[in-house]
Amino acid sequence: SLIDTLRGEEPATDIELAMSLSADKRRCLLDVQQAAELFYNGLPEAEAEHLVARLGVQSSLPLAARARFSQERFESLNSAYICCTRDRVIPPLHQRRMLARQSCGKLLQAEFDHSPFHSNPGLLARLLLSLHQDTSE
Repeated sequence: SLIDTLRGEEPATDIELAMSLSADKRRCLLDVQQAAELFYNGLPEAEAEHLVARLGVQSSLPLAARARFSQERFESLNSAYICCTRDRVIPPLHQRRMLARQSCGKLLQAEFDHSPFHSNPGLLARLLLSLHQDTSE
């Protein structure tokens, strides 16, 4: 799970420091003062704050769930991963640890934050299109 990947690392990741669980442990609570710098550090401050205002409560269940799949079936799929080198939610070190646990057909790197669909949608679209073209040839 994502929580297992991030938990217990020294130093603690920025998202671990900014996030806590509700009393019933079913929701993640985020320190909104840190949200813009964590999720949208590739955007101008006003845009980031606009997006932070739209964040909602996150269930903790998807973050704690372990992905279950057959390695054989997983490896039969074309796969790719874009390592976001400016991601402060899942830092590159942790992204690489996740990738080391499973095979990945193609690995790209880009100077993206956690939300490239906001901060750099043009480059993200070009990367996704190039991956699609590579797999359909």
